[in-house]
Amino acid sequence: GAIGLAGPRAGRTQVQTESRALSLVLAVDISRSMLAEDVAPSRLQRAGREARRLIQDLEGDRLGLIAFAGRSYILAPLTVDGGAIRMYLDALDPDLASEGGTSLGAVLAQGADLLSAATDAADRVLVMFSDGEAHDTLPEVVARAEALKDAGIRLIVVAEGRALPTRIPLRDSAGTLIEYQQDENGHIVRTQRRDDVLQAVVD
Repeated sequence: GAIGLAGPRAGRTQVQTESRALSLVLAVDISRSMLAEDVAPSRLQRAGREARRLIQDLEGDRLGLIAFAGRSYILAPLTVDGGAIRMYLDALDPDLASEGGTSLGAVLAQGADLLSAATDAADRVLVMFSDGEAHDTLPEVVARAEALKDAGIRLIVVAEGRALPTRIPLRDSAGTLIEYQQDENGHIVRTQRRDDVLQAVVD
């Protein structure tokens, strides 16, 4: 009687579950133009804030971090340690780059290499934060973006700054304005978000 009341059952039950797997690399432009303050507090700091919010939403997924200017630098390979990525984001500065300018082709190529090394079946995404002021040719950048597409890697571009020309302030460690960025001829440099370049990459 006790066994009957317990309601024993035999057989198997099949349960389907759905899980999300993501390998995502954040690529942040750290060239001098990202110091422009046409968005508060600056293009670079705004990109860092946006990246940190994205990390919060992706807890448990594998994340990597690339910083780029004239060259591209892997700061963190794919990891589930979001705290380590945040630490590197806090330290981003144009002085980390050994080569000035902005090479979008280089970061797209390195992002593809980093994500292609992932051996699992996770979706692969490269999120690039930049104002689009590239110093490589547009056909070269577009070719790198097409290579990402062919590799099955999704590219998301986050445009930083405004489309109107603005100066680039140079500040000391206390935040005091020292001067504005100048070219080799002593003329003040003006920077603006390059929608034409970023749109071509996205297309």
